[in-house]
Amino acid sequence: MVQEIDDDRPGLPAQIRIEPLGPQHDRAAFVCSKPHLTQYFTGDSAAKRTLDQDLKYGLARPFVLVDGGNGEVLGYFTLCNQSISKDSLPKKVAAKLGYREVPTVLLGRMAVSEKLAGQGLGSKLLTAALLQAYQITDGGKGCYAVVLDAGEESLLHWYGKRGFVPAPTDQQPRRMVMSMAIIREEIINRLP
Repeated sequence: MVQEIDDDRPGLPAQIRIEPLGPQHDRAAFVCSKPHLTQYFTGDSAAKRTLDQDLKYGLARPFVLVDGGNGEVLGYFTLCNQSISKDSLPKKVAAKLGYREVPTVLLGRMAVSEKLAGQGLGSKLLTAALLQAYQITDGGKGCYAVVLDAGEESLLHWYGKRGFVPAPTDQQPRRMVMSMAIIREEIINRLP
């Protein structure tokens, strides 16, 4: 499940890849611009919840963006199973679904190293997360969509530009979804 990323822009490592998190990855050295995302990933005791807790209970599947030259962690994302109420989906979609709860993959957390912020790696990380979600569900079988809860208001526009649509609930006012059909059309079918 290692995915090579092609990007020859100046300032980026020559080789970048996405792979499942393993013991060889140095999480302690990772720092991003959002302290809670750094603390979650590194296991900082200041975090309410850490990746170590999620791993212990099998609650998340983490993937890392690494520098292929030295193995440095440049970013990460987590995926997990979730179901959402069909009532949180756009009405014309919800009307077609016969179940009250719809199976999804949750893009739980995603972050890019502070030193590479603003260089387009967030978009690459998101594409990799959507590709992984599609692959682990065997092409979207038994899974309607990828869902995320945008951590802050400013991210709604960023995710919207990348194909996510709002699906707010009372508990999650910044929830967004992208159906597996859209992932197939916009990402999978455009792969070389």
